[in-house]
Amino acid sequence: MLAASLLVSLCAKAVQESRTRRVAGAAGNVIEVRAGGDFQAALNSARCGDTIVLPAGAKFQGQGDKGFVFPAKNCTDYITVTTSAPSSLPVGRVEMSHSAAMPKLLPPSFGGSTYAAMTFPANSKFWKIVGVEVTTLPGQPYAGVLIDVGPDASWHNAPSDLIFDRVYVHSLEDGTDQVEATSRIGFNVFARRLTLKNSRVVFSAGYEKGTKAVDNQYAFLCIAGPGPITIDNSFLSAWYNILFTGGASLPTENRATVSPGATLSRATLSTVNNLHVGDLIALKQSDSYYGAAKVIAINGNAVDYIPYNTTWGNSGSPLNAPPISPGDAQWNGYLPQGFTITRNTFYINPKVAQAIYAQTGNSPKGFFEIKAMDGMLMEGNDFQGYPSNWAFTSRNQTTPHGAPSVWSTIKNVTLRSNRFLSSIPYGYRVIIFQLEDNYATSTPGGNILVENNLLTNVGKVADLSGGSGVTFRHNTFIANLGSSMIENIGTTVPNFVFKDNIAANNEYGVHCQTPDYSCFPSLFNGNMLGNVIVGSAMPERPTCGSPYPPRNYCVGTIDKIGFVNIANGNYRLAQTSPYKGKASDGKDPGIDMDSLMLAIAASSTAPEQSAR
Repeated sequence: MLAASLLVSLCAKAVQESRTRRVAGAAGNVIEVRAGGDFQAALNSARCGDTIVLPAGAKFQGQGDKGFVFPAKNCTDYITVTTSAPSSLPVGRVEMSHSAAMPKLLPPSFGGSTYAAMTFPANSKFWKIVGVEVTTLPGQPYAGVLIDVGPDASWHNAPSDLIFDRVYVHSLEDGTDQVEATSRIGFNVFARRLTLKNSRVVFSAGYEKGTKAVDNQYAFLCIAGPGPITIDNSFLSAWYNILFTGGASLPTENRATVSPGATLSRATLSTVNNLHVGDLIALKQSDSYYGAAKVIAINGNAVDYIPYNTTWGNSGSPLNAPPISPGDAQWNGYLPQGFTITRNTFYINPKVAQAIYAQTGNSPKGFFEIKAMDGMLMEGNDFQGYPSNWAFTSRNQTTPHGAPSVWSTIKNVTLRSNRFLSSIPYGYRVIIFQLEDNYATSTPGGNILVENNLLTNVGKVADLSGGSGVTFRHNTFIANLGSSMIENIGTTVPNFVFKDNIAANNEYGVHCQTPDYSCFPSLFNGNMLGNVIVGSAMPERPTCGSPYPPRNYCVGTIDKIGFVNIANGNYRLAQTSPYKGKASDGKDPGIDMDSLMLAIAASSTAPEQSAR
């Protein structure tokens, strides 16, 4: 009898601890999930406008190969998942120290693999995640992705209207200098109107767990968009590439079947919707390869074209055999678009990067790499730690599908009021704009503005190739470690503008692969003015007057410019500077320090390190 009573008592206690409780609220119900409770059941039962509250410090581990699934619901109001201790969180950015105030969502592991902790499937929308930690357990196998948004979703049913506010997403190495990673990717995203703000996302190690094999770690990976995506006031860290877009075949609705009889110059397609003369089209010419062509005429469904590589010359993936018929044709697809990246700290752990380089010769690829984009604002971000690239490298990525995304491009990008004060000398370039793929045919990009950025202790200003309409103005580059100032690394860049900057000339200054500067055809025709260029004149090397036009100012050393106080990080021009007011617009050359400091005011968080 006593044993039976004890069993009933224990069962009743278990039920009490695991049940969810609905509490009526003004803006929907509050669903309280107790420690050990069924969080997935709460997600499934939640209605639009509800709030799910998880106990601070409690651990919830997902099941199956998708972890906790945030199901599709026909909502126009947010369902919120939050902590029971919201008052213990800051109004702004969370740090490691706020972990105790957060519930922990953990991924499932079985069969030797660890799966996502959170999955947002097709049509999942209007979820708001506030004050939640996502990580792994010690001893779990190496995790690929912790938060998977839109796996297997299409362009039309991508998850949307998702907010991650004050979340802490990390591998277990955060706060240490360990080089072996327990997780690879924080966010893997295919979504519309997704916002990540006030958060900490850290994947700082570089080796796959249990090995000395480097892997590609990302804090935020977004191959195909769709966008818009907003990342604001967050601390972001990864060894390999913190933020990444593109790098795979891109979606399109503009597809057709090629009728039998296609040739190297003409094909009849099942549809020509949204196809125009001058467009690039990808035509399948083998089981694993698409060739690129440029449309020169359309008559009904008959399309005339010429094989097209790139403006690089012999590079690219031109059609070099008749298309398969019947076969596939693609054109004018989608790009990731509408990215707003503001007030964040980008950090690469220098001790981790130096250790991996010493052991393997491998280095981080970049603070970020953008391979496809239409519309991006990157403003007020602070870059810290080990030096690496701000890379825009257009790619019609060669995949098992054979590089069909000929519409891939990078356009309409603004980099404004960002700062990189490198504590480690870096003799290479930081900024690269390669606006046309040199491997597979892509669409040339353009409309790029780089304005009011401060970079110190680095090499040349930038590598440029392809596209049109790249403008650098009012930047300060304390960059006297490189071989040149601006380097052309491939094909011509029409409409390049370089005005009102402070930059080191280094040895080769503005440098083309040919001696006539034809790689920047309009630069010396009113588009290079008001710059203060640092470096002693060298025989047969570019300098003021040869070939730099008048109203550029060459100075032998940095100390002759007249900064207020470089040692204390003040890069304003003093009233006594000989270059005060000498920019082409009547302002000071270089950055507007007040605008820069205002933009980055919220992104000044230092990295947290500990001995654990």
